[in-house]
Amino acid sequence: MAHRNEYEIALIFSQDQDLSEVAKEVRAIGEEQDRWIKVACAFPTSPKANNPRGINHTNWIPFDQKTYDQCLDPVDYRMNRLKAERA
Repeated sequence: MAHRNEYEIALIFSQDQDLSEVAKEVRAIGEEQDRWIKVACAFPTSPKANNPRGINHTNWIPFDQKTYDQCLDPVDYRMNRLKAERA
């Protein structure tokens, strides 16, 4: 989607460092197309958090654990394996 000029801001809700390569690639696409693309990483923080860092090559947007907990959806949308095997 970055190649097709479909967004200016990519907001990633993760701390997975494997995504740092994606962030670098998106920034490179912006430079190649001579346009501004912001890549940001939002993640919860708390005194108990093991990882206080966002994804490398992104702008970090930490937010409190209470806000994160209030946004969690308790529904498991994945199909039960047993149902999948019967289908």
